[in-house]
Amino acid sequence: MFNKRNVSRVLVLLFFLFMSCKAPPPSVIKDSLDTGNLHFEKGHYDKAITSYSMVTTTLGNSTDPNLATAYYNRGLAYFMKHDYNKAIEDFSLVIAINPRDDRAYRNRGTARVREKHHDEAIEDFNMAIKINPLDLNSHYSLGMIYFRKQQCGKTVEILSRAIALNPNFAKAYNGRGQAYMRSGNMEKAISDFQKACKMGENCGCIMLELISKKEE
Repeated sequence: MFNKRNVSRVLVLLFFLFMSCKAPPPSVIKDSLDTGNLHFEKGHYDKAITSYSMVTTTLGNSTDPNLATAYYNRGLAYFMKHDYNKAIEDFSLVIAINPRDDRAYRNRGTARVREKHHDEAIEDFNMAIKINPLDLNSHYSLGMIYFRKQQCGKTVEILSRAIALNPNFAKAYNGRGQAYMRSGNMEKAISDFQKACKMGENCGCIMLELISKKEE
């Protein structure tokens, strides 16, 4: 039987259901991200994580680009807290949203290095370089993983590519110098340490001092 009162109740219910499904105002998302960024800058990483989590929870599976930003920033906060596994999870979520985000690959690779997942980190740095061939930091990190794996030839090859991209990349000279030294090529090692030291890379200066003391 037609009942106007029941119809009115249904319409009210549908109205509130519709309202609850509406996307949150952009200002709410922006405010949460800005608050998280402010906490991050101050080193209040737990508070930053809380703010970024409000964004991820609110947006859910949304296509809003702020979702990837919140995951990425939260991943950085977890990284700063040395919670590398959670950082890896968040950077993986960024990559799932945007498989072309070279920063997410690079940072996930760095977190994986901290967890000693070197082979997986190599894949991440290679992908970051594939997306952004000018990514010097990924070149350097990739080269130093091979140095840890005692594959000095590979280290020299990768860091030489980085130096070709930027002849003023001081860290790469120092890293390549260490690879040369480990493989017994002291002449090239000293040359690289000298270049690194001249460019302001203190590690290069320290290595030169150590070599000098050994030769005394």
